Amino acid sequence: MQQFLMIGLFFLLFSCKESPKQDNQPVLPVYKVGDMIGQLEKYEAGLDSILSLGAEAEVLATGFDWSEGPLWLEDLQTLIFSDVPRNKIYQWTALKGAQVYLEPSGYTKEMPSDSGESGSNGLTLDTDGNLLICQHGNRSVVRMESGLDKASPIFKVLAKDYKGKRLNSPNDLVVNGDGEIFFTDPPYGLPSQSDQDPAKELAWNGIYKINKNGNLILLTDSISRPNGISLFPGEKQLLVANSDATKPNWYLWDIINQSINQSINQSINQSINSNN
Repeated sequence: MQQFLMIGLFFLLFSCKESPKQDNQPVLPVYKVGDMIGQLEKYEAGLDSILSLGAEAEVLATGFDWSEGPLWLEDLQTLIFSDVPRNKIYQWTALKGAQVYLEPSGYTKEMPSDSGESGSNGLTLDTDGNLLICQHGNRSVVRMESGLDKASPIFKVLAKDYKGKRLNSPNDLVVNGDGEIFFTDPPYGLPSQSDQDPAKELAWNGIYKINKNGNLILLTDSISRPNGISLFPGEKQLLVANSDATKPNWYLWDIINQSINQSINQSINQSINSNN
């Protein structure tokens, strides 16, 4: 399990998509399968309880446009992840390496998509073990109706619009113990990835909850580019990453008090600075 925690960390570090590529971006190094990359810096001693002291990140597979949403399927001993531009979910196993797991994954219409990033993004399991998918192209949160061992693009739509207006492009999601689904909805799956995109129907980029009755609830519209999302232990707080270069913050959403606390940025920065 420790090695796959590392996989998740390095997906987070190297696979996050914030904005379209710019000409002045540095050329990334080319890695081969089996290469050991990067280094792990620990700012909290508690990480030693879940990460091996000598843990390193190993390149398991290459050749993707850009990958997101890593999810470890314990019963299948399989890692699955999205390649957003290719509209596919891949699977990796120690025996067979990387193979296509599900296609199409995020856009299922016959008409070609206007977006260059129309595939699936965030992946997770619900409390019954079903695969939940954030779909950029379909602009929906869906549940795959087939079993994990027989993946098929048959989906049940769980959320696609808010008060009659289409969602932007659901990005990442997490499920609590009660089966409630929390997800972010920035504009990165729209053709221009901007708030001025003609296809954008909502005036904000929101964080939402799908409750146990299937109702869609807007939690907040005040974060400019909500992206990655996770639950803290105890399930009373959500951690949300904001992929906005002008506001590169991590936010805490207090589920009980329905409020945002940005102080986590200060405590993380203080911890990092004290270790430098």
